[in-house]
Amino acid sequence: MGTSSPTATRVPTTPSRRSLNSSLAKKVVWHVVDAHLEGPEDPNEWTGTEISFEITRMEDGTEVRFSHLGLVPDFECFDACSSAWGFYVNGSLKRLITTGDGPAKPPWA
Repeated sequence: MGTSSPTATRVPTTPSRRSLNSSLAKKVVWHVVDAHLEGPEDPNEWTGTEISFEITRMEDGTEVRFSHLGLVPDFECFDACSSAWGFYVNGSLKRLITTGDGPAKPPWA
């Protein structure tokens, strides 16, 4: 399996996951053990992939680096999933961190 490029930002359904690493809130890695995606012919495309958040203190704030390792262009859900992650990480999560407001509603909902 290939890897996706990490998405950095300052500041479908939920798959079953298991935390592999949680180092004092500096890095969290979820290993997807059972996916139930709606839409793709194979609803288990994410099974075996890893979702990670790395949190780094910067001089002028905090950086949150996100990656979904194993989410590859061969997956039917690649374009939709990449766009959704972009919304949730760069929009919703950033909004929650910077304003305290809950997540924004995704444009496709």
